[in-house]
Amino acid sequence: MKLKTKIVALASTALLFAGAAFGVGITLNNANAEEWTATATEWQWEEKYAFGSTLDVPAYTVTVGGETIAANAIVTLPNGSTTTEAALALNQAGVYTVSYYANKDGKEYAKTVTFEVPYKAYYATSDRSSVEYGEYSAYDSKDDTTHTTKGLLVRLANGDKLEFSHLIDTTKLTSKDNLMTGFITPDAFNVADFDKLIVTLTDSQDPSVYLQMEINRWTLFAGPSDPGKTTTFVSAGGNGQDMVGYEDGKGIHVNDNVGTPLTGTFVAAAYKSAKGDIGAYWSGVEVVRIAPDRFPLSLSYDAELNGVFAGPSMVSDLDSSEYYDTFWKGFPSGKARISFKAAGYQGATANFCLTSVYGVEDLTELGFSEEEPPVITVDTDGDGAR
Repeated sequence: MKLKTKIVALASTALLFAGAAFGVGITLNNANAEEWTATATEWQWEEKYAFGSTLDVPAYTVTVGGETIAANAIVTLPNGSTTTEAALALNQAGVYTVSYYANKDGKEYAKTVTFEVPYKAYYATSDRSSVEYGEYSAYDSKDDTTHTTKGLLVRLANGDKLEFSHLIDTTKLTSKDNLMTGFITPDAFNVADFDKLIVTLTDSQDPSVYLQMEINRWTLFAGPSDPGKTTTFVSAGGNGQDMVGYEDGKGIHVNDNVGTPLTGTFVAAAYKSAKGDIGAYWSGVEVVRIAPDRFPLSLSYDAELNGVFAGPSMVSDLDSSEYYDTFWKGFPSGKARISFKAAGYQGATANFCLTSVYGVEDLTELGFSEEEPPVITVDTDGDGAR
């Protein structure tokens, strides 16, 4: 169906770009109104368009006194700049205003349409990586079934990040609020694609303030008594701090890729004991397949305690001299955004599945509206090292 709206004669072109924006399909009326018609067949405006897509701005004609006149179009972008490009790249989030105008007998006629481009809810920082919602399936020897889990399937190239745009109110976070839940999804059984998953909270107003948490693959030793196929270690530190993690019975680890034990697997494998048992810490000689979703990984931050947790275990107290020489005082804005990257690459991509991210109710939603736009920063720390 062709979109037809009424028009109004304007005294001057200055009025065309002043005042409040009109919503999609709004009709402008006065006694001299005529009809506008989109020249594209069956054209219909949408209220929202996808971030990163291209919109072919439709041409319009206006009928005045029985004469059909081609209208000019100008688009006002969310940042306030304007363009007359017919193929409009929607690479800014926010509200776009398309203004059409035509002249006849000294009068100017105008029509205005607005639409929104929501912020991308999440995105990889280059096209070498991919992220999409889907199902991950893997065979599990312990219960002799195939596990299937839905979530964000991420394939992250070396140097890339997975960024989330929504704001997290860090003042309300407790150790029971998982910032993320997920698991590693290796391309091949018993082969690690990477050694470290790095989760970062960055202050929404000051990107120099951040909290970094690392989930490290067990790389201490290998052999029949190696529990590392289903053991990871978590360490954490704010900007200006070492990476620290507490291990019960062994004390505090500093910058050694060890830390607080967290059951999980980077290789979708476990050892089977001579008794036939399969578990997180069983030793044996036979390596068997384990569905990685059997051991989900989760991290949390407690604002009141100013501490990081891996599952139920405290990793570190960020303003305690028992853990750090320099204290970290939290997020000055009280808000942060979450991102993911990887290090220790052995494959082409770091592969993992996110089943939940704090503040995201529906991982299938690709866009959202945000009053406070994301702060774009350049990360010069490609491997997560300080």
